[in-house]
Amino acid sequence: MSNLKKGELEIDGVFIFPNCKLDDIKTKESSSMFKSITLDSHNNSLRFLKAPKLGSKYFNVRLSFENNLISGINLKVNDPSINQ
Repeated sequence: MSNLKKGELEIDGVFIFPNCKLDDIKTKESSSMFKSITLDSHNNSLRFLKAPKLGSKYFNVRLSFENNLISGINLKVNDPSINQ
């Protein structure tokens, strides 16, 4: 938990930290893990193709980048029973 307080998070082997850059993740990680989405000339997103397990649940994960720097992490529980 102390790493999370520092702004550090590991998701499915991908290390995310406060000054994380889009280019760093794209070059270090397999492109088969992500779908890259270009929103405009300044904003991009990386979406995990497979829902990683965080704790006891699986999550759909999207990393948002603004000017190549991480600006947000979107986590959505991947559990169809919750939507029913």
